[in-house]
Amino acid sequence: MLTSSLREQHAGLAAQLGAIDQAIKAGKPGTELRKLLIEFSGKLTIHLAAEDRMVYPQLQSSPDTAVAAMAKRFASEMGGLGAAFKAFNHTYNAGAAIDTDRAGFAKAFGGIVAAIVARVKAEETELYAAVDRLGKA
Repeated sequence: MLTSSLREQHAGLAAQLGAIDQAIKAGKPGTELRKLLIEFSGKLTIHLAAEDRMVYPQLQSSPDTAVAAMAKRFASEMGGLGAAFKAFNHTYNAGAAIDTDRAGFAKAFGGIVAAIVARVKAEETELYAAVDRLGKA
């Protein structure tokens, strides 16, 4: 089922965020943190593309207007989170940028993690639940 694969991707992304957090706490060099961020960013991009191709079109074309509206809202909100992550990634685009502002990096990373965790929770409880319901209909 589609949502089980997406949920597995969420778990993998969460594990990567945890690894980055541990690397920050361990004082790993910025170059190592940057490599971890690049890996995370790549997997996040793949995950978001899967949602864009399979989840949103299915829900937005639902005859249930509440489900279609929810899908549009989620798609719109994702743009804001994507922009925030892109700005974070741009600010800390090299190991030296991370090393120069370790406290700022850690704080910004914490904000990104909180936003992603909230998004994942909402997706799994609302968005993916709607996909599952439609699949069983």
